[in-house]
Amino acid sequence: MSDGFSTMLEEGATLYAEIFIEDTKQKLKSEILEIVNDNKVIISCPIYKMRLIQLNVGERFRFEYQNPESGLFQFVALVVNKDKLGPIVRLHLLKVSNVKKEQRREFFRLPIIENVILKVKIGETTETYIDSGKKIEVIVPEFEEYVATALDLSAGGLKAISKIPISVGTPIYSKFELDGSAYELEGTVLRCFRIEDVVERYELGIKFKNIENTTQTNLIAVIFNKQRKMLKKGMI
Repeated sequence: MSDGFSTMLEEGATLYAEIFIEDTKQKLKSEILEIVNDNKVIISCPIYKMRLIQLNVGERFRFEYQNPESGLFQFVALVVNKDKLGPIVRLHLLKVSNVKKEQRREFFRLPIIENVILKVKIGETTETYIDSGKKIEVIVPEFEEYVATALDLSAGGLKAISKIPISVGTPIYSKFELDGSAYELEGTVLRCFRIEDVVERYELGIKFKNIENTTQTNLIAVIFNKQRKMLKKGMI
């Protein structure tokens, strides 16, 4: 099942494993440790909430790899072996499916540490205006704003750390700046779980929606430009 996929991989890069944890599909990070051949790769164990997730030999999982120059790729691999090199637990994967290339560039995630303002609707209020002597009442939404820290960003959504929990399904607006451009994007909370730490914090997954084409095109261009710069500096 040789398709040249190994030429698109890079040792030290991130590989995402799709794993169901607590009945929820998660995309967990692992590191590509060694590219053996076009069908076999060795990775580190994925991490979830600061603990290693042991994938069993004989099980199949879907994996995702992002190459800023070539695109986003998905494939199914079988765990054929597990060993340990020093403190690192290694998983040997055998690719058992064709590689699916995803053309949607908004899937590319940019690792960043930036402040983001999250706006959540808390109710409605009435504003009164006078026009030609007539009183006009308009119902407008009221929002609560929270400061959070964005960990990664794509044109399809973002991951952020918040001091407060926000329920899954909550409509939300994300305000942030990137390379001098300001954005305020409508979205929905897809996941929220508490991070196991001394300080109470929550990881949020937010999916953007109803983005204007021009805004999305601009955001994609900015993300790709920053990715190229970070790759040249060896930051990702």
